[in-house]
Amino acid sequence: MNNSIRNSVISLLPELPRGARILEIGARNVNGSVRDLFDGISIDKISVTFNTTGIVILAMYFAMAQERGLNLRDLWGTALNNPLASYVSCNSGVLPAPKDALRELTDIVEFTTQIMPRWNPLNIGSYEYRENGANAVQELAFMFGNAIAYTDSFLILEEHSFKTRAKALVDLLTG
Repeated sequence: MNNSIRNSVISLLPELPRGARILEIGARNVNGSVRDLFDGISIDKISVTFNTTGIVILAMYFAMAQERGLNLRDLWGTALNNPLASYVSCNSGVLPAPKDALRELTDIVEFTTQIMPRWNPLNIGSYEYRENGANAVQELAFMFGNAIAYTDSFLILEEHSFKTRAKALVDLLTG
């Protein structure tokens, strides 16, 4: 078993009943719940990385952990939670508006920094911009712009809540 489960995506498909979702892990699709996906896995012993923007998959994962009797403080992982880049790159119309996405991100940061010290609630990436035609300078500018916007949104938090860990991913290709 890998120590990290990567590339989870929740898809809303029109042919599924209302509210049904497909959770994709790597090359596998799991049509069911987070409980089914992590059945038999000691989630307090692994680090997970969710490629998700927003609270839905995180809430399901945290609820499953509590149902198992685990303390959320023992969970370890990262949410590749970069709503501004996702809003620009996905252009799907299903993501919250940037102002709402920043508020949701701020809530996630506040919750995880107070309750879950081993959780990284934010990963500031910029490769999405490159994939959509930005050059290296523009990509870096968007990443720093997003970091500034996220920091500004965190200023409403009490000072102790702002001591979060954030990761940054930059894909600065030349040429």
